[in-house]
Amino acid sequence: MFVPDQSLFELGFFTLEWSEKKAYKTSNPEGRFLHQLGVPEHPSAAEIIDLTVQFGLKNRASLAKAIEYLAAHLDTLYAAEYTSTVKREFLPADSRGITKLKYPGSCFTAHTPACMGFAVVDSDLSSAATKLGVRDHPSADEILPRARIIFEKEFPKTVEEI
Repeated sequence: MFVPDQSLFELGFFTLEWSEKKAYKTSNPEGRFLHQLGVPEHPSAAEIIDLTVQFGLKNRASLAKAIEYLAAHLDTLYAAEYTSTVKREFLPADSRGITKLKYPGSCFTAHTPACMGFAVVDSDLSSAATKLGVRDHPSADEILPRARIIFEKEFPKTVEEI
């Protein structure tokens, strides 16, 4: 359970209900009291990532909200723990017409790598994905092995002659 926060509530986290007559603030006496009780203000990055995995591809709108929340708060809340907590595939990315959850390091935001079979993040999440460490394009070391396979399929005799 977390302190009152509408964005966390909308993601499906349990939050304390708070009277709208007096807005919740960490600086007011009630906020300080909740802090002393140990009520957390935010979930960990791992909890957000676990949530995206739970949503999976079945609930794309909630999945997108969770990814956007993580990206929006990365610098202020999750920078220190983010890289060590990415142990699950959680970004929706398309590869050859099949959408699966992928690690940030195994997909790209630009659509041109798709022609070589690389996974590309959903375009509506590309801004958030960039903040989460997704690169625009694969490196030459990643492209060359795939280019060779494509070349061998298209020009088999030429490869044998080389």
